[in-house]
Amino acid sequence: MPRGMALQTHVEMENVTIGGAALGFGIETNSHRVGLFQESVLEYEIVDCTGKVHVVTEKSDAELFFAIPWSVGTLGFLVSVKVRLMRVKPYVHVVYEATDLAAELQHRMTELACMGADAPIFLEATMFSADRAVIQAGWYTGATFCPILLHIVCFVPAPYFIVVSIVFVYLCSGGEFCNTFEQMPLRRCRIGGK
Repeated sequence: MPRGMALQTHVEMENVTIGGAALGFGIETNSHRVGLFQESVLEYEIVDCTGKVHVVTEKSDAELFFAIPWSVGTLGFLVSVKVRLMRVKPYVHVVYEATDLAAELQHRMTELACMGADAPIFLEATMFSADRAVIQAGWYTGATFCPILLHIVCFVPAPYFIVVSIVFVYLCSGGEFCNTFEQMPLRRCRIGGK
């Protein structure tokens, strides 16, 4: 994040492309604050089945503009997309909160999402059974305040970081879920400064 900017709807999985998010479902962990990914799209450029190029905005062709999301490419081949960016800080302070009842999870997720300006930027939960879950809530922060708590994504292959994080939360109190937190770099760490 050398310019302190990121996608408005932050795509957190490395294998999800912007085109896939724009033409597919497009829900991310900050969608409760900024909407689905397609709500950040300003312009689509597609090639239809006849080879004609269409630059589509809400003003130029509202019907096609609102039909493209969730079309999964059936309306044309996506060539480019313009999206909104937002200012961000270099770290995300992530709080893990364990819940033991489905009603507790629902109540706490609703409570967090409805905190107004103080609501977490990122909010999701991982279910382990019909009742047990861990909520992950994250807020942007300017710097890590405890280097030891820097996110283990620095040392774990990217596809597994959330699984390892949740296992860490589970094991931190001898096999019981507990509440804890960590600092996660917005940009993937590079070991040895590379």
